[in-house]
Amino acid sequence: MGRPSEVELLGLARRVRSSAQEEKLGGLSRQDSQRILRMSIPAGQKGMPVDAIAEVWSVEATEVVKILESMQSSNGEDCLGQPKPYSRGQRTRLEPIGNLFAARDFDVKRLKEEPNDLCCPISHALMEDPVVAADGFTYERTCIMQWFKSNNRSATTGQPMETQALHPNQHMKSAIVEYKQKSVAEILSVASQLPSEDAVELLLKGEQFVRPCLPDVSAKKKLVSLLVLRSKLPGINRAEVLKELVPLILEIRDTASLQELLAGMTEHEALSLLSQVDEEMVKSLHLPGPHHDVISKELVRRMASSWVTDQQDESLDCLWNFLCQHIHFLSQHQGHQHDTWLEAAALVLATHHSRWSAQLHEVDSILLRQACSCLSNQEETISCARDFFNTDLGISTLDCWPPKSSTSMFAELASRLDDSKHEEKLELLLEAHGIDDTNVHVRCSLMQQLDQHVLVQGSIESKDMEGLLLKLHLETKEAISAEVMRKLSLLKRHLKDLTADELLLLAKMVAKANRQADGARVAVAASELFAANGKADESQDVVVFLWDLLRQDAQDEDDGCADGASLVLATFHGSLRAQLEELDTRLLRKACFYLDNQGAALGCARGFFNSDLGIASLDQWPPKSSALIFAELASRLNDDERKEKLNLLMKAHGIDASHAHVRDALLEQLCQSLLRQDASVDSNSDTEGLLLRLHLEKKDEIPGDVMQLLSLQERHLKDLAADQLRLLANMLDKANRRADGARVAVAAAELFAANGKEDESHEAIACAHYLDRTNDRASFLLCKLLGAIRGKCKGLSDLMDVECKRLDGRCDGLDDRCDGLVKTCQELLEKCKELEKLREVPIKSMRWDLSSYNLGGFAKGQTVESEKFPLGVSTVQAWLRVTKKSFGSHYLFLCVTEPVWVNFKVNPVVRQTQYEYAFTEPSEATMIAWINADAASITFELLAVRLPGASLELVMSKS
Repeated sequence: MGRPSEVELLGLARRVRSSAQEEKLGGLSRQDSQRILRMSIPAGQKGMPVDAIAEVWSVEATEVVKILESMQSSNGEDCLGQPKPYSRGQRTRLEPIGNLFAARDFDVKRLKEEPNDLCCPISHALMEDPVVAADGFTYERTCIMQWFKSNNRSATTGQPMETQALHPNQHMKSAIVEYKQKSVAEILSVASQLPSEDAVELLLKGEQFVRPCLPDVSAKKKLVSLLVLRSKLPGINRAEVLKELVPLILEIRDTASLQELLAGMTEHEALSLLSQVDEEMVKSLHLPGPHHDVISKELVRRMASSWVTDQQDESLDCLWNFLCQHIHFLSQHQGHQHDTWLEAAALVLATHHSRWSAQLHEVDSILLRQACSCLSNQEETISCARDFFNTDLGISTLDCWPPKSSTSMFAELASRLDDSKHEEKLELLLEAHGIDDTNVHVRCSLMQQLDQHVLVQGSIESKDMEGLLLKLHLETKEAISAEVMRKLSLLKRHLKDLTADELLLLAKMVAKANRQADGARVAVAASELFAANGKADESQDVVVFLWDLLRQDAQDEDDGCADGASLVLATFHGSLRAQLEELDTRLLRKACFYLDNQGAALGCARGFFNSDLGIASLDQWPPKSSALIFAELASRLNDDERKEKLNLLMKAHGIDASHAHVRDALLEQLCQSLLRQDASVDSNSDTEGLLLRLHLEKKDEIPGDVMQLLSLQERHLKDLAADQLRLLANMLDKANRRADGARVAVAAAELFAANGKEDESHEAIACAHYLDRTNDRASFLLCKLLGAIRGKCKGLSDLMDVECKRLDGRCDGLDDRCDGLVKTCQELLEKCKELEKLREVPIKSMRWDLSSYNLGGFAKGQTVESEKFPLGVSTVQAWLRVTKKSFGSHYLFLCVTEPVWVNFKVNPVVRQTQYEYAFTEPSEATMIAWINADAASITFELLAVRLPGASLELVMSKS
C-alpha cells in the first residue's frame, strides 16, 4: 500500500478530533495542529487541500495556513520531529503512520474475506442456516438439499451416505452470529479511515449482516450507524441512502446519529431533513454547534407556520422574541454574520408589527431601516419570506401593500434623523404618506418638511413634490406663505391631482400674489375640471372669474394678458356677461384674429394657459357666439373700410347664418357695395349668391336697381332652393328680365323634378316657356313633358293639336313629334286589327294517348309527361304531366316554357280544378285535374291565351 489518500486522511482526522486539548495554537491544541500538518503532507503526489482540511476542523482556511506556517521548526525539523527534506523530490517518512496503514490494510483484507470454518463447503459462502449431514460435515441447508437431488454421496468426502437426514447445528449458528456482530463492530470502527471503495464494500457487507435482525432495536441502531457512514462517502446515491436512513433515525430517536448526519449536510439538505423531525427532537438538537443556525431556522419556520395557522398574537410574539434573541446570540458569537436573520426579523416587523405589543421607539434603528427596505417590493418580500420561513407569512393575502400600519415605521425612522439629513427625512415621510395619506401626523410633518425643502432648495421639481405640497395645503385650506408661493412653478403636472374647488382656491391665492398669468392658467384648469364633472354652472363662474382677472391687466398692449383676454373672449363670449360695445377695439381685433386662425388660437392657448381651452374639441370653430364679435367690429368701421366691413360681416354670417342682426347688416352692406361698384362685388366670390339667398330666404323683393346689376350666373344660383328659384323667376319677370327669368325657371323645374315634385316642375316649365319661347332648354323640357303626357293620355293627339294652335306655329318641332305619334297610333291600330283577325282561328286541341302507360300500376310519385305542343302565341309551348300522388289518385299537371295566361278544358277527368291559370315563371307546373287510373287518353282544349302585359288575348272559337 502507498501513502494514504485524501479520504483516508479525512477519516483519520475525524477519528482523532475528539482528543483532549493541550497547548493551544490558533484555537486548536498542538496535537490537533500536528494532525493538520500530517494531513497536508503530500501523499503519492497528492496532498489534502487546505480548504478540505478547514472543512474537517470547522475553521477558516486562513487559520489552517497560519497553523502550518507556525508548525515549521526553526532548527531544521518539522513538527513531527523529522528532518526536513533536502530536495523537492524527497518525501518525509512517517514510520508510525506507515505502520498504522499497514495494519489497516491487513484488517480490510480480513474483513472482506469470510472464515473458512463458517462457510459452506459447497457454496463457499457464509452460512445462514447451518445443518449437519450424515457425513458429519456442516452445510448450508439450501445447498445440501440441492446437492441431494442429484447425488447420494458426501459433498466433502465423496463417500456414499446412508441417509439424507439433516440436523441444525446451533453451535455453528451461534458462532456465525457472533462473527457477524464482531465484524459489524470492526467495520464501524475502521470504515471512516478507509478509501471510499473499501469503505463502501465493507459497509454494504455490514448492512447485509444487520438487516436480517430487524426490527430489533439494537439492529436498527447498528444499521443507522452503517448508513450514516455510507451517506458521507463520495460516489454513492446519497438521496437513496437518506430515504432509508432518516425514517430509522426518527423511529429510534437517535439524536447523536442525527447530529452526525447533519454535520455532513448542506443547509438545504439539513432543513429538508429537519422538516421531518418532530418539534421535541428538534429542540433537543438546538445546542451551540455547526448547525445551530439551521436548527434555529427550522424552529422559526415551525413558529411561523403555527402563527399562520392559528393567527394568534401570542404566536406572533413568540416568533418575534425568538428572532430578536437569536440575532443577539449571533451578534455575540459571530459578529457581522447575522444579516439573513436581521432581514427575517425586519420582514416580520414590516408586515405585522401592529399585532404585537412591542413599541417602535424600542426597536433598533438598523432593524427599523431594514424593515422599511422590505416594503419596497411585495413579490421580493414574499420570495424572501418563503425562502426563510417556508411560508409567505400571509403577505399575499394582505388587503394592501405596503400595509397601512407600516406608515408609523417610516415616520418613526424620519423622526430620528437630524436636520442635516433633510433629504432622507423627506424621502421617508413621502414613503409614509404614500402608504397612508390619511395619517394626520404624517401629513403635518410632510407639509412642514416640504415647505422647508422649498425654502432651502428653491424648488421641488422631482417626484412631483410640488403637487403634493399644493395638495396638502389646499386640503387643509391653509394659506401658502408668500416666500414659498414665489418659488412654485405651478406646472400642469403639479396640478393634476387637485380637485376643481382646490384649483379655484389656488387660482385666487396665486392672483393675490401678483401672478395673474399663472392664476389664469390655474383657473382654466379648474373650469375644465368642473365641466368634466358635469358642473356647468361652477365652470361658467370660473370662466367669468378668469375674464375679470385678465381684463384688468389687458390695458397694456405689450402685456400677455391682452392675448389671453382676447382668446377667452373669442372662445367663451356666449358665456361671459361682457358688453361688446364697452370693449376696446384692439381687444376685439385680437379676438377676431384668433377666430380666423384656429391654429394660432390653439398655440396661444397652450402657450399661455397650458391648455387648449377646449378649442380642439368644440363642435364648431369659430363658435356661434363669436358672430357678434365680427359684427361689432364691423359696425365700428367707416365707409372707407367698407371692403373690410363686408368681409367681417360675411365671416359673421358664415359663423351663424341664422342670426337676424348679422343677416340684416350683411344684406344692407351687400346691396350698398353692389350699387357703389355697379357690378358684382367680387367676381371670384359668391357674394351675389349670398345676396340672392338672403333676400329670398326673407322673401323680400329685390330692389329694381339692384336687380339690374345682378349677373345671375349658374354658380350664384347653385345654393338656392327650388321655391327660391321660382320666386326669383317671378321677380325677374317684374324687372323685365324675362330671358333670365326663363333660365331661372328652368333651373327651378329641374330641381323640383329631382325632388320628386312633378306638378311644381311642370308649372315651372310652363312659366319658363311663357317667359321666353326661344329658350331651347325650356322648349326641350316642354317637349319632354308633352311626350310623357302623350304616353299616358289617350287623347294626347287632340291636346297636341290644341297646343300647337295655341303656340301659333312657333314650335315647329312639335309638329314632327305629333306626326310621329299619329303614325305610332296608326301602327297600333293596325296591330289591333291583326289581333281581331285571330278571333277566327279554329279551335286548338291536343289528344294524349295514355293506353301504353298502365297508370294503375304506377308507384307513389311516379310521373309521365306528354310531348310539347305550341299554344299559338310567340314561341310558347306546353305539355301535360301525370303523377301518382296517393293510393288510387292521379294528378294532371299543365306545364309551359314561358310566362303566359291560358284558358282551357281537359276531358275526361274526375274533377277539373282550374279552367284558367297565369304562369309567371318558365317551366312552372300547376295541377289542373284528377283523372282515373283507367283513363285511355286525355284531350286538352285551348280556349284562349295571352302573353303577359298584352291588352288583347288570342281566343280560340268554334267556327
